[in-house]
Amino acid sequence: MPNMRLVATVIEVRQRGIHRVAALVDGKPVRLNDMPDARTVEITSAEKDGSGCILVRYSEAGKVCGDTWHATLADAFHQADFEYGLQPDDFKAAE
Repeated sequence: MPNMRLVATVIEVRQRGIHRVAALVDGKPVRLNDMPDARTVEITSAEKDGSGCILVRYSEAGKVCGDTWHATLADAFHQADFEYGLQPDDFKAAE
């Protein structure tokens, strides 16, 4: 799994408002605003040795609008399904 990079286009957003921008104020998280909906998602290797994956979301403008770490590729696919209804076959190797 080293240097893996898979990309899919979001067709459906199943979980709106779960990714938020926040700040710590007096040691407590304070919600600032919701991240924009993702338009594309990308799964990449988290480490050079291939351990773990990062699921990165990109907005319509191409800016990062959230990311999550996952122990396995299967876990990252499960999260993509939960949030966007994406299946492993929806992902293509990025060039």
